[in-house]
Amino acid sequence: MLLVAAAAVTAVVLLTGESSGDPEAAPTPTPSATSKATPSPEAKQESQDSPDEERVFGPNDPEIEGTGPIEERLDAFLAKLEQSDNDGSLWQQIPDTKENRGALFALRFTLTDMKSATRFGSVSEEQATQWAKEAKYMENQLLAQKPLGTSIKYTMQDGRVFEYNGDTGEVGLSDPKN
Repeated sequence: MLLVAAAAVTAVVLLTGESSGDPEAAPTPTPSATSKATPSPEAKQESQDSPDEERVFGPNDPEIEGTGPIEERLDAFLAKLEQSDNDGSLWQQIPDTKENRGALFALRFTLTDMKSATRFGSVSEEQATQWAKEAKYMENQLLAQKPLGTSIKYTMQDGRVFEYNGDTGEVGLSDPKN
């Protein structure tokens, strides 16, 4: 939860240039993540119109690094992403733009959501593989500066709403009070 809160504050500062300065103003997430299906050639093609449908990966699709439990792999992957953001190495690979920062925030939020889900029970090997491949796919999309395929709508405690459109790559921060 702390990572999500820190990421949300970072997103607000990066997207608006503002900081509330109030440590009690930690965001309260109300996620609404959806994935649009993009099946691999080996997969049976079904309806791709449903935004709630998961991507289907084939056996040769890449995964994030590691061989341990998925929560540890996701933790390490998140730490690597955060480090590359903090030390600037990510921004040497892709331009430091509002859209790319929005995609990074959406990726971090999605990975944190996956990691949090591991706390609610055991994760099947099939689900762990799906998440590892989804995380790698989204990283590759970020590095290619393409939409991640997963949309995020995140309402912060102060009412502002961060939105990332996984189909178009558009990012926004709106204030429903205005």
